[in-house]
Amino acid sequence: MTPAQLSDAVLRSVRDALGVAAAADWVRLRRPPRGHGREGEWATGIALRAAREAGRPAGEVAGLLRERLLRAPGVRGVEVRGGGFLNIALDEGSDAALLAALGERDAGGAGGRPGGRLAEDSARDAAAWAAVAGGDPGGELLVQRVENPLFLVRYAHARACALLRGGVAFGLAPDPGAAPFTHAAERALLGLLGERPPMPAPPPAPEAPPVPEAPPAPIAPPVPIAPPVPEAPEAPEALAHPAAAEPAAAPAPVPGAAPAAGTVTAAPAAAALAAVAPAAGTGAVAPTPAAPRVGKGRSAGRGGRGEGARLARWLVEVAGAFLAVEAARACLPVGDEKPGAVHRARLALARATGTVLADGLTRLGISAPDHL
Repeated sequence: MTPAQLSDAVLRSVRDALGVAAAADWVRLRRPPRGHGREGEWATGIALRAAREAGRPAGEVAGLLRERLLRAPGVRGVEVRGGGFLNIALDEGSDAALLAALGERDAGGAGGRPGGRLAEDSARDAAAWAAVAGGDPGGELLVQRVENPLFLVRYAHARACALLRGGVAFGLAPDPGAAPFTHAAERALLGLLGERPPMPAPPPAPEAPPVPEAPPAPIAPPVPIAPPVPEAPEAPEALAHPAAAEPAAAPAPVPGAAPAAGTVTAAPAAAALAAVAPAAGTGAVAPTPAAPRVGKGRSAGRGGRGEGARLARWLVEVAGAFLAVEAARACLPVGDEKPGAVHRARLALARATGTVLADGLTRLGISAPDHL
């Protein structure tokens, strides 16, 4: 059983035992505090919330939930602590089930976005992170150091990808159930992976910038048209009316003089064309298309609230825990060490970590490159 499946089982127990329409955010599975739980245990205070809704004592509600959860497949044991908190122990295969589920889910890191991952763009990435977690998008968030939380998350993802490539070179394939995870750093990382917060919907893919239209071709100056010459009158009319004098020819235009009324010239058309499309070779720059906007609807500023802010904090915690695991226990064979089951299990942990980091970054509108 995975933590997600356990959450569903807890919700079903509340609804069946009390008839209360429990919401998913009531569960909030957490690892028990150090010294208050065993390996593979998860703690939840849902009995306290359900007791308030049902108007019944928290201890009584916790006992009812315990009886139902003990019958759920994959649950090894349930204890009631602190007058209403439930400590739920899962079977030994829960770690492998969690890593298998995370490794298979969105292995490409597309984050639910049609078309896959985002292209790398440092300015956009820094602005997207600052929108949910704070920081200076033009300064500290561009620094390539682990003190920069955005760099820390992206570095941990790139490191996980590098380890997987190294595993291929050693002929090692990730196997979540190849060996148990006994180190404290591994247990801490597994706990964080199981506490995955709600995922915000990924921002829409940026639209392609509009293609600027080509300027219209220059218009040739119009040729002045001479007034029509009247035809000669027929003979009878010519006898009835004396012949009128032929109209005088239009005088040639004088340089510098204003054009006569009714004369069409090229100057207005050429001026309008020059105002719309600068002549080639003038050095004029076409307007730049607006940059795609960072996803809206997220809390801005340091210490922000909302799904985006919680996701950013969780990504930083996961990245730090993963690098601590790698420092404590090498994922790949070192020196004369032979490839074995422990390395396949550690590669599964690296794969799951890289997948959730890429998924989380993409959902925040941030690229997750395999190389930095």
